[in-house]
Order: sequence, then C-alpha cells, then structure tokens
Amino acid sequence: MRFGPERMDPKENDPQFREVFKEADLKTEQELKRRGINPHLGYCHIFWQTKKRILRREYKIDWKTPAELNPMVHYD
Repeated sequence: MRFGPERMDPKENDPQFREVFKEADLKTEQELKRRGINPHLGYCHIFWQTKKRILRREYKIDWKTPAELNPMVHYD
C-alpha cells in the first residue's frame, strides 16, 4: 500500500549537486561492474549502498537512499 508519491533526497534535485550525482552514478556502475556485480533482482539495493558510500567518502554528501526514505515501499 502506498500513501502518495515516493520521497527522494532533495539533494538529487539541487542544481549545485547535479554533476556530482551523475559522477557518483557512473562511479557506482563502474565499481559494481569491476566487482562482477551485474543487474539482477535486488540490484538497486547494492547500487544504492555503493552510491551512498561513494557520495559520503568522495564528496562528503550524506545521501538518503529511496529505501531509507520510503520504508513502506519494497524495492527489487
């Protein structure tokens, strides 16, 4: 059951972070590929956790994943 639109971290829509999020997505994809992790059921969770780590370590950004912001939504 959903009670409205899913929430997302407002930093994702902040123009000052637009390029940072693009870079973080690319770095996340590259890292997972290097580790031999390909898209599969549940991939979004490892993608988000890796992206969260990259944003925190490399850009000092505390980003909340969709799963963290929408605990009543089940992602796969």
